[in-house]
Amino acid sequence: MTMVYIERVREIDGISDRMRRLFDEPRETDAWGRGKTFSPRIDLHEDEKNLYVEAELPGMTKDDVKVTIHAGVLTIQGERRVEQKREGTNYLRIESTYGTFSRSVNLPEEVNADKVGASFEDGVLRVELPKKSTKETQRLIEIK
Repeated sequence: MTMVYIERVREIDGISDRMRRLFDEPRETDAWGRGKTFSPRIDLHEDEKNLYVEAELPGMTKDDVKVTIHAGVLTIQGERRVEQKREGTNYLRIESTYGTFSRSVNLPEEVNADKVGASFEDGVLRVELPKKSTKETQRLIEIK
């Protein structure tokens, strides 16, 4: 019973991912209708002090990526370049995607943009976004 449920969840996740890609990004294809557009997968999570964004960028370096934040939106841009094909090699199938990309994430909370940090290791970009302090202070408001 559990395995059937897990498989259904995976199917729904796959459909959701395909729908997102269909509507979020223009789809460039080659002569056989295969996609040539690269779009990294992004995870967003938080703890008490920070928001974290992780993007999978296989085969890329930190020099291939640009990260900006403006008006509560984090944007990751870059380009995944095509590997050079080796002479004398007969490619039977190529499923790798490549090209320029831009992914934007609406942040659920205000962040301290001056203290945002990013690191890149093993093909994963990690962005740490400190939340703005929401300490409520009590003050007397004068009535006029």
